[in-house]
Amino acid sequence: MEQRSPPAANRLLHDYRHILYSGVAVAIVVVIAVAMLALLHFRQEAQSQVSVTTQNLAKSVEQTIEGVIDTIDVVLLASSDEISRQIASGHPDKQAITRFLAHQQQQLPHLDLLRATTETGATIYGLGVPSPPASNGDRDYFQLLRDNPHAGLVIAKPIVGKISKSWIWLMARRIDKADGSFAGVVYGSLFIDEIEKMLAKIDMQAGSVIALRDASLALIARKSFQATSPLAIGDTRLSNPFKEALSINADEGSYISDNSNADGVSRSYSYRRNPKYGFTVLVGIPADAGKEEWHRQIAAVSGLALALIVSSLIFALLIGRSWRRQEQYVASLEANENALREAQVIANLGHYYFDLRTDRWTSSDILDDIFGIDAGYLRDSQHWLELVDADFRNEMQAYLQRVIDERLAFDHEYRIVRPRDGQTRWVYGKGSLRLDPLGTPIALQGTIQDITVSKLAEEQIRNLAYFDALTALPNRRLLMDRLGQALIASNRTQEFGALMILDLDNFKALNDTQGHDTGDRLLVEAAQRIEACLRQEDTVSRLGGDEFVVMVEGLGQDETFAATQAEMIAEKIRAALSLPYSVKSNGESYQSTSSIGLTLFRGQGLAIDVLLKQADVALYQAKGAGRNTLRFFNLRMQEAIESRSALEAALRNGLQLQEFQLYYQPQVDQVGRLTGAEALLRWFPGGGEGVSPVRFIPLAEETGLIIPIGLWVLETACAQLRLWAESPVSSEFQIAVNVSARQFRQVEFVDQVRSCLERSGARPCLLKLELTEGVVLENVEEVISRMLQIKALGVSFSLDDFGTGFSSLSYLKRLPLNQVKIDQSFVRDIAIDPNDAAIVRAIIAMSKSLGIDVIAEGVESEAQLHFLHESGCTNYQGYLFGKPMPIGDWKQILS
Repeated sequence: MEQRSPPAANRLLHDYRHILYSGVAVAIVVVIAVAMLALLHFRQEAQSQVSVTTQNLAKSVEQTIEGVIDTIDVVLLASSDEISRQIASGHPDKQAITRFLAHQQQQLPHLDLLRATTETGATIYGLGVPSPPASNGDRDYFQLLRDNPHAGLVIAKPIVGKISKSWIWLMARRIDKADGSFAGVVYGSLFIDEIEKMLAKIDMQAGSVIALRDASLALIARKSFQATSPLAIGDTRLSNPFKEALSINADEGSYISDNSNADGVSRSYSYRRNPKYGFTVLVGIPADAGKEEWHRQIAAVSGLALALIVSSLIFALLIGRSWRRQEQYVASLEANENALREAQVIANLGHYYFDLRTDRWTSSDILDDIFGIDAGYLRDSQHWLELVDADFRNEMQAYLQRVIDERLAFDHEYRIVRPRDGQTRWVYGKGSLRLDPLGTPIALQGTIQDITVSKLAEEQIRNLAYFDALTALPNRRLLMDRLGQALIASNRTQEFGALMILDLDNFKALNDTQGHDTGDRLLVEAAQRIEACLRQEDTVSRLGGDEFVVMVEGLGQDETFAATQAEMIAEKIRAALSLPYSVKSNGESYQSTSSIGLTLFRGQGLAIDVLLKQADVALYQAKGAGRNTLRFFNLRMQEAIESRSALEAALRNGLQLQEFQLYYQPQVDQVGRLTGAEALLRWFPGGGEGVSPVRFIPLAEETGLIIPIGLWVLETACAQLRLWAESPVSSEFQIAVNVSARQFRQVEFVDQVRSCLERSGARPCLLKLELTEGVVLENVEEVISRMLQIKALGVSFSLDDFGTGFSSLSYLKRLPLNQVKIDQSFVRDIAIDPNDAAIVRAIIAMSKSLGIDVIAEGVESEAQLHFLHESGCTNYQGYLFGKPMPIGDWKQILS
């Protein structure tokens, strides 16, 4: 730089100070302007966020209400079909129809009532029907369905129930006779209060409102998240902003109300009209909901602006003072500053110059450092292209030629491989062409930047969004996307695809015993094995835990061939997953198996969630078949699962509705004297026909419902013992109660037995608990300890179904038993089958040698009784002495 004399430097410094102070003043103005613009933007963004929030909430509530109506409509359709069928038979069974309606009503906890009328409007079917029957012939919905055979589902305006005297929302369908003429309506209703309770469960801030209006925009329900809700049911008043919004778009929209509305609160509203059923949902939150966040942004932006202003002023003062003290160094400081700025630019960018006439490159050292070569080593364009990753090379060459031919700017990202260390780097090049006076390109020049870090960050974000962190497989989000594309492709080609859901059998046991690290290693290796069984275009995804989903496309247009191909792939996966794993820390191999459920798809006839449910149902069936197998989905399987779900739902309500009863089967001694009874559980859902224990007991065991049911049985039996104790005839009767394995293994079971005895006042010696061999064989030491604790209370034990399991003296002599019960499968043919006779004699002899009493169940004939008596059995139970019966029928036996 040219050297200046001190006076010239001072004049220059003086000019610089003015420029500095002016620049600081301009910067302060710019900071203030930018801060104001930012605050305005934040305000608009806050208002926009409030609108988005209300739109999302309105959509969610609309979908929820639509789902409720859908489920009610399914029940109404089923009920209408059933009643039409009964009428067509010529002899409609009123009780059967009422039971059917009651069963359907139990499936929907939010349904208040389900009833049906005759063609005159008299309500005669359903639970709680009044006498004489109420008439609905004057109701609008009844007349509409009567006069219109094709009305479908009719949703009535909110009305006051004739019986409940409460506001209800009623939905109805027509019942037809065999010739299509009108036979009545079936209708179900929801209490408006229940709808408002449903809306109240949504997490909303104070001052918010959710409203539900029918097709005529009359108010059905309104939940205000504050003290009052001034609008009444059936109210058709609409605010002016709402009317204006409806005039623009009647289906959905947003608007802001002022504080002149019903409750005086200004809100931001969004509304959605349901196209299927015509109702409208409105969601409003206070218009100032985003004010708090905006105030925080005001404080933050103001603080930052103030800090920048103060910093600028301090900087200007310090620089000015420094210049005044060091005027003689002005020139050198300026030179150093320029050098520093240049170094900073070069540190981030590499400069290149490519002469098109000579095909020669000239570049800065930093560019050579990016490419990992010695300075000046980059020669011609071919040498440069050799450094480009092979996957990008042809594309890059074509792009470079296009830039030259079409006189374009060079602006491109690509990947290179550094020859120095073999590293793969991402670079971003930007440049422009130089043209001669005739417009012919003569050179390309610009900059190149290393963007590897940002590209890696982008890749990491993508992996977190679309791939499982443990196995690196696609996650649910990516699977849904690919499955949607597969359905579209299948619709176009009409080729079948297959969807499989599989999980690893007994994976939880490995995870619990060997630790999660071992489980994770197993999942990673399993994922690799599944991928190895598939083609590159197939998809395998991990949904979570040990559950994987496999999607296979292009299985042909023949369904049988597609099913065969899918089965072959599934068997290949199952075989691969059955090979030993080396995942244990001690080096031992681990053997695992898998269960697989399959379903085929073609086109877009079924939704994605339906396909997944079908495959999941098939997986459940594979597990039910003993695991380590595969099953295809079919409709019968779906019906069985739905029937099981309905049975489970009814079973859960059984205790609350007092649908369970205990039946007592007599037990007698060798002289025919009544000694007590076995308490047997019976279930009569809805007060109708009983469900076989063979159906509901295993389901109760599986779902855990056996625990509260078993406790009810224990309490009821103890209460009966206390009642029997009041009569001399029955005061010494024992009651045997079956205890399930799941119930007995509860830590609190001993306390439950003690509590039942204390509350009822029953004598412990008269309570006998019957355990199966399955209970006592697992963890024998713990079982013995628990039995001893209960025996200390005075309770006795009987071993049920003895001889059907792994009967062994090795544990029989250790258990604190009072009695063994010979299973009825041996007693049935005892008089004609020598094998059964030998087994029974052995059981009796073995029990007597151990000092244990014996009772035989299933005694139905005198020949069986004679054999047992002669063999030394002294206690009996069976139809020969009495069937299981409710306690009310015991009066005759006791007399």
